[in-house]
Parts: sequence; C-alpha cells; structure tokens
Amino acid sequence: MTIPSKIPNISSPFIRKVLSKILVLAQGVLGIAMLVGIFLFSQFVIYQLELSFPPALMGIGILLVGLILIRRVPKPLILGATPILQHMVVFFIPAIVGIVSYVDLMIAFPVALVLSIVVSTIASLFITSWLSAKLLKGQQ
Repeated sequence: MTIPSKIPNISSPFIRKVLSKILVLAQGVLGIAMLVGIFLFSQFVIYQLELSFPPALMGIGILLVGLILIRRVPKPLILGATPILQHMVVFFIPAIVGIVSYVDLMIAFPVALVLSIVVSTIASLFITSWLSAKLLKGQQ
C-alpha cells in the first residue's frame, strides 16, 4: 500500500466552497484566540505587577504596538474582530444598565453631569477632527 505524495485535486465546486468556509471559520477562531490571549496576558501582567490599570486598556495598547510593529493587520485578526465590532452595541448594555444605580447622583448634580457630557463630547469631536485633518492632509 502506497501513500499518495500529493493531495488529490478537488474538482467539486461544492467541496471547494465548503473547505474555504471552514478555512475562514478556522482563521476567525484563531483571531478571537489571539485577542483573548492578548487580554489574558495583559490581565496577568496587571495582577502580577499589582497595577491599578484596566487590563483591557493594556491589552489594547499591546495590540496597537504589535500591529504597528508588523505594519499590517493579520487576516485571522480581521476575521475574528469583524463580528465583534459589528455587534459592539451589545457591549454597551451593561454600562447603560449600570447607570441606573447612580440615579441619586444624577438628580443631585444634573448641571455638572450635563456640562461634563457636553464639554467632553465637544472636546473629543474637536480633537478627532483636528487629528483627522492633520493625518489626511496629503491624501486629497
């Protein structure tokens, strides 16, 4: 009995389509595993160094530095992050529900709350537009 040296050519379009879907799914799972791994690493570092810093924020920093170093976004990371980013609104539900526990503070300090929301929104819009104008200046 001999072992074939080559993988036989798959001529069926259905099988090729199924295999490509499986490959995309595997790459997406690998991308999610990469994101979870970065988060777990950052959480480990935060707890070992006893820092009072959110592990998710450190993970974002690690991811940013890694992407800058390799100068591209790997395909598995794109495939893993796309479904998460498409449903990002779901991640805001706990924060919105958590606001209900601070109703007393909202009633006690309505002017401070509204002023802080308005000022922070205007500041972030200004900084974003200014930075976009500077970065996209030569692309027109």
